[in-house]
Amino acid sequence: MVDIRQTSSSTFLEFTALKRWYPSSTISQTLPNLSFTVVVVVVVVVVVVVVVVVVVVVVVVVVVVVVVVSYGYTSKFYI
Repeated sequence: MVDIRQTSSSTFLEFTALKRWYPSSTISQTLPNLSFTVVVVVVVVVVVVVVVVVVVVVVVVVVVVVVVVSYGYTSKFYI
C-alpha cells in the first residue's frame, strides 16, 4: 500500500494513480513538482485547444459567408 505520510490527502488519489507508472521512491520525490507541472500543462493545452477551435470556427464562418455572399450576388445563387 501507499504510505499516506508521504503525501497529503488532496493528492492521495493522484499518488495512487501515478504509482502504477513510477517507482515509489521517484514518485515521493517528484510528486509536488509533477502535480504542479501536470496541472500547468493541462491548463495550457485546454486554453490552446479552445483558442484554436474558436479561431477555426470564426475563420470557417467568415469564409462561408464571404463565399456565399460573393457567389450569390455574382451568379444569382447558382453555387
